[in-house]
Amino acid sequence: MTGEMFKEDVTREAYPLHFAIADALGGTVKPFDQYQGPYVCVGGDVRMGAEPYAVAPRGLGVVRLWLCSEDGGDCYVYNEANDKRSEDFPMFWNNSAQHYSMAIEAAKGVL
Repeated sequence: MTGEMFKEDVTREAYPLHFAIADALGGTVKPFDQYQGPYVCVGGDVRMGAEPYAVAPRGLGVVRLWLCSEDGGDCYVYNEANDKRSEDFPMFWNNSAQHYSMAIEAAKGVL
């Protein structure tokens, strides 16, 4: 198994925080791989290389946001374009509006 993720794997039900961030920022959720999950793309999705592991060139208005977790604990948002990391917030916290708001604010904080 290569870990490839397909568009069909990326659903609102499976990745609600990703979609909440994408909706709030005008982005899209793109598949990456089964181990790391999808990412939120804000701006034109200009990439170099083969899908899904293509590299987003810096400085062209392309922002890839990653929801990350270390040791399955709290979550943070990482902005690949500027190498910023948000403050931690709970990853699994009943998927309430407040939880989505925390994820969105974390994403805005790294833009």
